[in-house]
Order: sequence, then C-alpha cells, then structure tokens
Amino acid sequence: MQEVGPSWRSESSLANAVLLGLGVFLALVPFVIEGEQGANAWVDVAAGAAVAALALLRMLVWPSAAWIGALTGLIGAGMAIAALPLHERPGQGATALVVGVLIALVSIWSLTAPARRGEVV
Repeated sequence: MQEVGPSWRSESSLANAVLLGLGVFLALVPFVIEGEQGANAWVDVAAGAAVAALALLRMLVWPSAAWIGALTGLIGAGMAIAALPLHERPGQGATALVVGVLIALVSIWSLTAPARRGEVV
C-alpha cells in the first residue's frame, strides 16, 4: 500500500519543531531584538521557555498528548492578548503579539492533524 501523504505524526512533529523554534525565539527576543529589561522581559522569556519545553516534551515523550498542544496554544493566545498592555513603549510588544498568534495557530494545526487525516490517535 502506498502512502498518499505524510501521516499525522510527521505533520505533528513538524508543528512541534516550529513551536520549539518559536519558543526559543520568544525567549530570546526581549534581549536580542527589543533590548527590553525588567519584569516585562521575563514574561516573554518564561512563556518562550514553556512553549519550547512543551514542544520538546510532545516531540520526544508524548506525541499524541493533545493536552500539551492545548496548553501550548493557550500560552500563545495569552501572549497575544497580553502583549500590548505589558510593554511601556508603543510597538514594543508587537513581536510577542505576532509570535503569540503564530504559537496559537501552529498549536491548533498540530492538534487537528489526526482529524484532518481521518485517523484516530
């Protein structure tokens, strides 16, 4: 039997690799790009580290754990919602807003991969 396309596991692995990269990027962006310091920077660092850790956990330990994907999506949505009011200067939270939206969207993509393929986890 010939496989038509990649299975949901490879699609989910790709999504988790993207989430890992976004998490690392979000953790580094306050210092490298925005030059932000203080408590606001640590919110981005903590959220980025959590997203990266959850992506690694889902890639290496529990690939079918939907709760990890849902939690990652909630962190991304929370970053997107909280990005602008957390920062003192206008536009400073734009990166966290965009990355938060991307994290939420990629999490949804990884969660819906089995259903799109018609497979049961």
